[in-house]
Amino acid sequence: MREILAGKGREAITALVAKDKALEPEANAIAAVDKLVRYHRDLFKLLNNFVSFRDFYRRKDKAMFQVGTLYLDQRS
Repeated sequence: MREILAGKGREAITALVAKDKALEPEANAIAAVDKLVRYHRDLFKLLNNFVSFRDFYRRKDKAMFQVGTLYLDQRS
């Protein structure tokens, strides 16, 4: 830390932070598009299963709770 503060490291870090801050709107827009794409992909399935449990009763695929491994008390 002393070397950074003594040299030009502080100015370099400040410049990098300013550069990142300038790109904040672009990063927020990318995050919003990502969120929208995930809603578009998953919302229909979520609502279908929230209301009627279609995937649960259809037995075509495994239910969400059957996909992974349940760990309780360090046992699976």
